[in-house]
This record gives sequence, C-alpha cells and structure tokens, in this order.
Amino acid sequence: MSEKKCNLCYLRKIPAPIRSAKSIRDLPSYDNGVTKPPMGWSSWNCFRNHIDENKILEIADAMIKTGLVEKGFRSLNLDDNWHSSMRDENGDLQGDLERFPAGIPYLIAYLNTKGIKVGLYTSNGTLTCEDLPASFGNEERDAYTIAKWGAEFFKYDFCHHHPFTPVAPLISTVSLMKKDEPKDRITLNVTDATLGGKATLVSDERMPCGAYVKGLNKNKGIIVFESVQAEEGEYVLTITTKKHGKKYEKFIAVEVGDEVQIVTVPGCAKFNYTARVQCNVKLKQGDNVIKLYNPILNRPDGYMIQYRTMGKMLKKATERVAKETQNQEKPITYSICEWGLNKPWEWGKTAGNQWRTTPDIRPIWIWMMMIYHRTVNLYKYSDKGHYNDPDMLEVGNGKLNYEQNKSHFNVWCMMNAPLILGNDLRKFIKED
Repeated sequence: MSEKKCNLCYLRKIPAPIRSAKSIRDLPSYDNGVTKPPMGWSSWNCFRNHIDENKILEIADAMIKTGLVEKGFRSLNLDDNWHSSMRDENGDLQGDLERFPAGIPYLIAYLNTKGIKVGLYTSNGTLTCEDLPASFGNEERDAYTIAKWGAEFFKYDFCHHHPFTPVAPLISTVSLMKKDEPKDRITLNVTDATLGGKATLVSDERMPCGAYVKGLNKNKGIIVFESVQAEEGEYVLTITTKKHGKKYEKFIAVEVGDEVQIVTVPGCAKFNYTARVQCNVKLKQGDNVIKLYNPILNRPDGYMIQYRTMGKMLKKATERVAKETQNQEKPITYSICEWGLNKPWEWGKTAGNQWRTTPDIRPIWIWMMMIYHRTVNLYKYSDKGHYNDPDMLEVGNGKLNYEQNKSHFNVWCMMNAPLILGNDLRKFIKED
C-alpha cells in the first residue's frame, strides 16, 4: 500500500476562520446589518436570579415613563434565569414556567407593541452561569428558537464552557448516504485520498480499508477527497475512526463547499476497535470536494470557533424566520461574553457585534476604572457594527456618588460602548 504524497497546497486552502489565531485579522467582519451599539436595560445587575414577568413589565413601563425609550434606550434584555431548567417536549428552550406563565414569545410580542426590543441569554457551555440549559450542541436549534420568538439581542456567556482540544481522531473511511435514497451510498477510503501537511497513512488490517490516517492534530494535517461524484441533495456523512483516547474528546472539521462543521468524537472505551460519528452535509450535482482536518491550533481557536458557530446560526435563523413569515428580517445583535480571557478583541469582529473585554463589572469605582483603562486602549478593534464591550452600566447601583455615576456613564460613551443600564428604573417613576 503506497502512502499518498503530502500536498501542502491543500493546507493553504483551509479557510481562514478556522486556521489559526495569526490569521484572524484577515477574516471578513461579521455582518448582520447591525450598525450601532445597543442602548437599553438588562435584568442582571438589578434582579440577578429573581426576575419574573411582572418585574419585567414594570421595568418596561418605567423605561417608557422616564423617557428612556424615546431617547433610544429601546432594548430590554433578560439575562440569566429567564428560562426553565427543562427544555420542552421538542427539546427547545422555554421560559421559566412559574415566573413567565404567559411564555417568552408573548412577552416579546407585547413589549414590541410598546416600542421595546427584547434580548435573551444563554451560555456557550453545557449550562448557563446559573446552571440552566445552555446551547453547546444546540446552537442551531436555540438560535432558531430565539429568532422565531422575535428577540433582537443575544448575550452568549462563557460559563460551563466546553473546551475544544487540538487532538484529532484517527480516520479510516468516510461514507455518504443520501437521505431520501438510503440505497444510494458512496464510500471513500483514506487510501484514495490526498494527504496534506503531517497527515500520514498507517497500515492496519483491522480498519475497514486496511489503513487509517494520523497526524491531523493542531491543524497540521488534512485529508482531501477530490472529485466526489454525487447527485444534489442532503447526505448523512459517516466517519469511521480507530478508537483512541479514552479520557478526552477529539474534534474534526468536515468541510464541504463553503460549509464547515465541527464533529465531536467522544472519549473511546476500547470494547471495540473502531467507532463511527455522523453529521449531515449537502452535496452539489457532479464534482464535490470533502476535506477533513482539526482546526484548533490553540485554546483561543476553540473558543473562536464556538462563538463563530453561534453567530452563523443566528444569521441563518433570522433569514429562515423572515422567509417563513414573509416579513422583513430582524437582525439579532450578537454579544460575545467571553470575559476577555482569550483576547476576543482580536477575533470578535469576525464572530459577532460586540465582545466583553473583562470579567464582570461591579459597582466599585476602582474596579470600573480598571475596566475603562483596559478597554479604552482597545479602541482600534472597534468599528461600525463591532464594539468593545466593557460590560453593563452600574449607574445608580452600589455606593457610587453622583460624580462617579456621571463619569462612569461619560467614559462608556467616549469608548463607543454599548449603554445597557442595570439599575431599578421603577424608583424613578413619579407618582401621579
């Protein structure tokens, strides 16, 4: 069995969004039609985990009566704890069944009639910060739910995050089965593929094609199946791997045309020698090229991929909803809340509209000034539709005095930052 020659040109064809942190600045900016930083109010700093429908309606009323909505503060964002610990019978997110008895779709529709946009929240991990259902593995489903309900702001947190590793599986075969014609199957063997970079063919009679490919770790190798002849349609793509790595997951990118999916291979107990993982792909009529590689060079790459994935799903969801309802598309302002741990300002504009530059804000003057001094120096990463986010405003909270409150608001304005209030606006309504 002869080993395929390495063809480095295919490595250079790995799409920039998932290649390495060094190429991030060359990527196209995220474009969903949002052009201004949001202004509004968020539930977290005021109510934390004690939000409910009545409080939100009272805040909405206060936003109107105090003139905030008229002045442009039109976004009312429900932070953590708006949703139930149970997904519904279809696996979709749903509001807390006791605290939001009329449901989140009703609440959003009602607030829209008052000229108020609504924002929602989950995390990119397995749970939110308050241990409620989050969106890891459910990105497309949750993005569609949020868009279908009419939300126009989405905060994606970092709690219980699920790190991607730079380890790739050992791959032997790829098979394709057309969904509506299960007898129509295509089998691709790595012995017939073009290998790039450090991808190496290893003989092994126990594998389906008598071999497997190693050397895909850390974006250093690639498997390319060229000229895959197929009819146009949706296919189930199955990858057969050699089992290895009982205690850790492996990740492989499946690239077909312009679409890239990250497929997870779980830790493998060695009761058998091989394992199978699947995903759905679309093939065009005639020639197709299928590429397999691990896109994760380092830790920031993994987080960037997760946040970019949700950004893509949000755009896809708003387009789908507009088509289904025959209404104008409502873009969702996408807020990346990664706490500034992996330099999101370097890649944030390729993934969303705004990105947190630091851990959570507190109503403590020295802490807020630390956030300011860090964020103001990142001004070069901000442009139209993409903003450094120093976190929500603490105006009116804690023990800040008048001058501190005023200065805090002013410097956030000077940084072109989102202006999201978090104080109890009900206190400012004048009694009739």
